[in-house]
Amino acid sequence: LNLPYVPSFTNFLYLHTSAIHEDSRALFQYLVEHHGVIVRPAGPGSLRVSIGSPADTRRLMEALDAMVKHFQLEEVAS
Repeated sequence: LNLPYVPSFTNFLYLHTSAIHEDSRALFQYLVEHHGVIVRPAGPGSLRVSIGSPADTRRLMEALDAMVKHFQLEEVAS
């Protein structure tokens, strides 16, 4: 996905998402409404994501990939 992140020794990561959208709440809302994936807004341009089972991680990766594509298309259209 090529999203920058903060390395972690815990079960969550901070993703830097400002290149996609500055409003992390908009990204959170998209993931919940369109993919049923819950993450946490972590301030401007970042999301906190928890790492779960392999199946949960695959679902998260698919949702993040769709989110990146969605917001890139939205930017092109505006």
